[in-house]
Amino acid sequence: MPASMHNQGSADMSFALFRGDKVILPTKRNFGPGVIEEANERLKEEIAARRRYQASNQPVDPEQQVRSELDKTNQELAKARRRREALQAELKEVQMTESVLERKKGKIVERIKSIRNRKKEKTEQERRRQAAMAKKQEVKGAKPAGIRKTIPPKPAPMMKFSGFRFSKNPGV
Repeated sequence: MPASMHNQGSADMSFALFRGDKVILPTKRNFGPGVIEEANERLKEEIAARRRYQASNQPVDPEQQVRSELDKTNQELAKARRRREALQAELKEVQMTESVLERKKGKIVERIKSIRNRKKEKTEQERRRQAAMAKKQEVKGAKPAGIRKTIPPKPAPMMKFSGFRFSKNPGV
């Protein structure tokens, strides 16, 4: 049997060989013509698989290890710098917003103060006007300013609740 036809049905055994899994092999391989050739091919394939495995697991050059660590560190450093720049940009935006709000707060506080001052001025002006009117009345012969007659409030009339209407007469 030519090698090209035999390899069509065979699989690469290197994965199973080094993992320790059992490889499922055809049961008729120990009988019939070409058994020796097939066994030789399997041995050659196993040797090739072991060589590939050893080649892939060669010790790494120390300089190459350091360079890979350096590359990883450079990537992390670049990422940290990008994050810092983004945070600085965000900080600037927040500071600008804060300063705008501080100015707005200052304007509102000034407006409140001016409203309070206007109220005080109006009450003071009204007090002066009342005092001037009282002096005029006093000069004309009216009662002296500051003395006023107090009128007691009228007592509420007696009312009795009867049903759904109020009645002034208790008997009704």
